[in-house]
Amino acid sequence: MIVLYALIGLVVGGVINLLADVLPSRTKKITMPRAACPACGQPRSVIQSLAVVAYLTRQRACPSCGRPIAIRNVVVELGTAALFALLYSTYIDLAKLVLASFFTAVLVLVTITDLEHRLIPNRAIFPAMIVAALVSPLWFGPGWYLALVGGAIGYGFFWLAVQIGDRVIGRGAMGLGDVKLAAFVGLITGFPGIVTALVLTIIAGGVISFVLLLTRIVNLRSGIPYGPFICVGGFLTMLYGQQIMARFFWGA
Repeated sequence: MIVLYALIGLVVGGVINLLADVLPSRTKKITMPRAACPACGQPRSVIQSLAVVAYLTRQRACPSCGRPIAIRNVVVELGTAALFALLYSTYIDLAKLVLASFFTAVLVLVTITDLEHRLIPNRAIFPAMIVAALVSPLWFGPGWYLALVGGAIGYGFFWLAVQIGDRVIGRGAMGLGDVKLAAFVGLITGFPGIVTALVLTIIAGGVISFVLLLTRIVNLRSGIPYGPFICVGGFLTMLYGQQIMARFFWGA
């Protein structure tokens, strides 16, 4: 069954790729398109709908203009499949498995859009926040209200960080998209989970930024999007938050 769920993750990864190409658009009306070549706009064949299948069948090039399917599409599909397999091995309850899968898909989606466009689309994050709030009784049980507390803390912490960053570093250090994303992470991790998520976010941001600077992939003037770090902190807390808190915070 874990292989089947990984295959579902592969398909979800294909949908994420489509949304990552469409949602950053500034147009008011968004329609879910069929997979198409970004260079010439020609629809891809059924086989090319999933990048992994296209690569395996050696049909990765657009039949019209010859542009190959981006390797990003393959990485996202395989990565989402691996994450779904991990979720399947973690959650026994079907309802929680489905919710965790949805939350993970949102985190993957906003990671891509922030890396590629420095944008966390409202069209993705607002519906995700609403869903997370509505399903909190299923996700947290009797302590569902802790989701709202976590969301408020995540929002408040990053709102304050944006204000300080604008004054100390300059405008654009972090944006309101990061604030909304932190609120979403708070809704899915609750309280005190959001505290763990924030700590992991700061650690991930510091370590990865240091490595990128050390390897000269970026420099001190380069803008590094913070959304992916928030997603890493949120995902790890969603899966292992209780163990992390017990091991490092409570000394158990």
